Amino acid sequence: MTPAQRTRYGNTVRRRVGNVEYEFDNSRVVPYNPSLLLKYGMHINVEYVGSAAVFDYLCKYLTKGDPLLAVRVERADSREDRVQDYDEFQHHFNANYRTSMQAMARLLGLKVFDMSHSVMILRVHMPGREVVTFHEGDEQHARAIHSPLIAYFRLNRRLRDDGDHSADDLPYATVNRHCRYINNQWIPRRNRRRNITRVGRAASDHDAEAQALRLLLIHTKAPTSFEDLRRIPGELEPVDTFSEAARRRGLTNDPAILIQTIQDACEELRNPYRRCRFFALLMFHNAPPDTQHIFDSVLDMLVPPPPDAQPAQDREARRQRALNRIEYTLQTTFQSSCEAIGLTPPLNYNHERMEEEDQRVGDFALQPEGGGHVGDDGPERTHRGWQAVVDRDVPRMRTQQRQAYDQIMASIRVVKQDPLNQSIPRCFIVEGPGGVGKTLLNNTIIATCKAERLKVIPTASTGIASTFMIGGATTHSSLWIPTDVDYDTLSRLDAHSALAQRIKSADLIIIDEFSMLHRANLEYIDRQLRDIFPQDGRGRLPFGGILILLTGNTQWSQASP
Repeated sequence: MTPAQRTRYGNTVRRRVGNVEYEFDNSRVVPYNPSLLLKYGMHINVEYVGSAAVFDYLCKYLTKGDPLLAVRVERADSREDRVQDYDEFQHHFNANYRTSMQAMARLLGLKVFDMSHSVMILRVHMPGREVVTFHEGDEQHARAIHSPLIAYFRLNRRLRDDGDHSADDLPYATVNRHCRYINNQWIPRRNRRRNITRVGRAASDHDAEAQALRLLLIHTKAPTSFEDLRRIPGELEPVDTFSEAARRRGLTNDPAILIQTIQDACEELRNPYRRCRFFALLMFHNAPPDTQHIFDSVLDMLVPPPPDAQPAQDREARRQRALNRIEYTLQTTFQSSCEAIGLTPPLNYNHERMEEEDQRVGDFALQPEGGGHVGDDGPERTHRGWQAVVDRDVPRMRTQQRQAYDQIMASIRVVKQDPLNQSIPRCFIVEGPGGVGKTLLNNTIIATCKAERLKVIPTASTGIASTFMIGGATTHSSLWIPTDVDYDTLSRLDAHSALAQRIKSADLIIIDEFSMLHRANLEYIDRQLRDIFPQDGRGRLPFGGILILLTGNTQWSQASP
């Protein structure tokens, strides 16, 4: 062994096996415990088990015996149906088997398991969002389920009105130690039992307001209402949001690092649309508890005021423009919303108008003649601008590229007029090794669709490949594909969500480097696109009748063996 290998694997020993001498190192040693070896005089493998299933595993082997099945054989004298007198209790005793280990444990009075503490999860919900029950078709008479949180507020108000200060130092997480929840009220315990209390999740991990509410409940002592949670000690009036209250109490991290990140990004991103999209992505993935404070701090960078105007002028209008763009990004990319991440919902949001604006504004620049990178910021491209791009790139195509371009665009135009026309080809595969011009074909088709007011969703199987297309994104994010897809995975896309409506309105979906996708992913895309359309219409067509363009290298030279 080399010195580097000896450092990694430790000392070695040579042993002769038959006529061959082998060198063994520490990689051949199984996990063991010297104390157990000396105590029991036998070889015992030692492994660390961190799963809760270990308790079920141990108890199963303590009581495991041979599987028994009680069978009764009867002779049928006639074909008439006879009522079987099945005694379930007798069947259990006949088939029950006691192992020697279980019998000895019972004789010695040894417990196989024991419960040391009772565990209670206290539900948390936002104001006015209690869980309700109702009969189907009678939603208007929905009734709220009793909430331990509301009962906790009532308990604190009652104790405060009675002058009882016994619970003044108890937050929500400790109320279960001194009281028990029965019949929608907390009553004092007579016997102190060992219990563990956990404050449950308020909502999604990306709901900043709900997470801030949970933090306040854990650290605030004896609050009497949701408004009391938003009140800062020493101040009379409560603040507007739970996020602001948690930040001012020092329960959350300083948002300065996120604000600095946005400032650095705005120096690189010159287009307000790109800035708002970056803000939406950053807030969704980081889920800070004070999103509203961060938004107010960077608003003038997301949507800058006119050069000859003061920042305070037109601030509310710029705020609404930014919120609308952020809302559109969250809905189309994550099926989320501004309210879910802790922002004020935009006023008069219109998804169709935002989608038209997104199609009209060329937020991604094309690769210029002299080089550059696809995806760099550029000026807004109007209808004439996209047509100029088409006029520039179409003459650059070779014969086969032009034939594929003409056939694909012809099918898009026909299907646009007659979506149920099954005589038109809707699935295309453009195959070829790197450098044959697949990216030129894809970008020209995208520019033509934008020039003709057609909606296209350009995707790629990898993030790097998506950067070479205008407005490209990964296939998983654009079509909402889970990471654990198999051949039987059901669609997880809500047919009435904004993302589903965006996909339904698409005239073309491009999937670049499709050979890198597993077959299960393509089949999942087919099922998902069928599900969002009526089953008696486009739902019975492959991919929901949407034109699919698959490009890549089907010779598998880019795929791992």
